[in-house]
Amino acid sequence: NMKVLGSITVNSGYTLIINPSTTISFANGASLVVNGVLNANATSTQPITFTSAVSNWSGIVLSGSGANNSQLTYTTINNVLTYGGAALIVNGATGVTIDHCTISYNALYGTSGISLINAGSPNVSYNTLIGNGYYGIKYENTSGDIWKNTIQGNWTGGISLYNSSPNFGHYGYYLNSQNNLITGGSYGISASTYSYPYVGSQYSSFYGYNSIYNNTTARISAVNYCDVLAENNWWGSSYAPSSWFPTSNSTIDYYSWLYSPPGQQAAPVVIAENTPALSENVSVASSIDT
Repeated sequence: NMKVLGSITVNSGYTLIINPSTTISFANGASLVVNGVLNANATSTQPITFTSAVSNWSGIVLSGSGANNSQLTYTTINNVLTYGGAALIVNGATGVTIDHCTISYNALYGTSGISLINAGSPNVSYNTLIGNGYYGIKYENTSGDIWKNTIQGNWTGGISLYNSSPNFGHYGYYLNSQNNLITGGSYGISASTYSYPYVGSQYSSFYGYNSIYNNTTARISAVNYCDVLAENNWWGSSYAPSSWFPTSNSTIDYYSWLYSPPGQQAAPVVIAENTPALSENVSVASSIDT
């Protein structure tokens, strides 16, 4: 185990490898900025943990093309405070894998779990994001695949999309049970400004089968020229009223929803195309002590 007394920067061209079963505790306000490659690959029985030593630290940033193809698996990140940032920020790096990670309880001052900015096509799968202070995951100018995650009880909502079009599934992986669980918070998915996410389709077994429910403001909202395809999902009820899907200058196609939670029923509910509820158009220096 390691205690980090100040912020650390990894330069481009270098690779930081964190071994399984490692716990790294950061001093108050310290951060890890990786301009090179981060490989934090662990196992379910030997996880890696990034946490605070005393109060709160400032999280991890993967920055620029030097951080392309970084990987985090079976890694926990908690106790981060960023005043509007995120526990894990990927900015300008492509091909990043975030898999089987727990990024939770970064709950203060609008801290999200993950923020993906100009991040190419990250793979975000099998993660747990619970109790973060803003969104579970924020996308900005980013696509990629997001599948089989538990995103629950984050203060503002599950997923925020700005000019982003991720796929809620993974091509070649047949979904016959629960995909993403997105529950609690104000919004399930909040899409804005030319976002075209593929949340699900009745014609594909690779996408959809998400459970999005118990969101106090909207299951999905869309504003400013978004087009959201969100068929074949469970909305928490056998009936999905249009009030759960508010839009402005945008469309959400959520009809043909699942009648019960994924795995309990294969056939979606299909509604006639002229039904009003189909789609709404409402108008650094560092010091380490081991």
